[in-house]
Amino acid sequence: MYYWLRKLRTNEKPQNPSLSVFPQWLPVEIDEKPIDLETPLLIRVNHVVVEVRSGCQSEWLADVVRALTTQC
Repeated sequence: MYYWLRKLRTNEKPQNPSLSVFPQWLPVEIDEKPIDLETPLLIRVNHVVVEVRSGCQSEWLADVVRALTTQC
């Protein structure tokens, strides 16, 4: 792997000097607000919106989404 990293570093010169071959990392901020479990999750499948609440059975939800993707 080191061979390929060196090869990429020497063969690929960025067009913009500020750009690098390696990815740039951005800082992440985590929001510490509590999650309201009563707020539903909205899932959009084509033109249909499915409202999912906490405690929903995952098998049932998978069946609904599968049916919507095949029918719509």
